[in-house]
Amino acid sequence: MPTNDPRREANDPRYAQVAPQHIPLTEVLKDTVARVLPYWNDTIAPDIRAGKRVVIAGTATACGR
Repeated sequence: MPTNDPRREANDPRYAQVAPQHIPLTEVLKDTVARVLPYWNDTIAPDIRAGKRVVIAGTATACGR
């Protein structure tokens, strides 16, 4: 995520007193699961069950690289 993205924790006023080097650059597993599971259950899993070919692609940034 770009450093100027308003969704970054570093841009959240609740973290204004936290030094930038102490704010994580990734999300915790709990947040990842909460974000991905609904899409998996509503979109990907039904396609797989229907026999459709499903291609899941990510970006290097999504992998933390």
